[in-house]
Amino acid sequence: MTMKIEALAYVSESASPDPSVLSLATILAASERNNSRDQLTGALLHSSGRYFQVIEGDAADVGRLLQRLENDPRHRQLTILSHERSAARLFARWTMMTPRFDPGRRAQIDEIISRCEIDPTAAVRKTLTLVEGTMAV
Repeated sequence: MTMKIEALAYVSESASPDPSVLSLATILAASERNNSRDQLTGALLHSSGRYFQVIEGDAADVGRLLQRLENDPRHRQLTILSHERSAARLFARWTMMTPRFDPGRRAQIDEIISRCEIDPTAAVRKTLTLVEGTMAV
C-alpha cells in the first residue's frame, strides 16, 4: 500500500522586517533537526520580510508542525495556500532546503513569494526547480 503524503504550502510575514542571516540559519538548523526527527521534507524561501514554505510528510506530523508554526513568534499572518495529499514527495531529498544566498536568485525568490498566493501550485513547482538548481551549483 502506498503511503499518502500531506503536502502543505504557506506564506507568512516575518515578525522582524529583516531577519539576520544568523536568525535564518538558526531557523534552518532547527527545522532540519526537527524535520529529520519527524520525517518531514520541504523547502523554505525568505525575502522582503515574507516566508514561503512547503512541507511534506505524514498527516499527523504535518499537523503538529503547523501548530508549532502558528505559535511561533518569529512570524505572523500565516496563510495556508494549499494542503493536499500526494502519492510521492517532491522535496524527498531535503529535510529543509533553502537556496544558498546568491544575488542572481533574489529576483526568482521575490517572484515566487510575491505570486505564491495567486498560484500556489506554480510557486511550489518553481521552488522545487530553484532548490534543485541550487544543488547543481
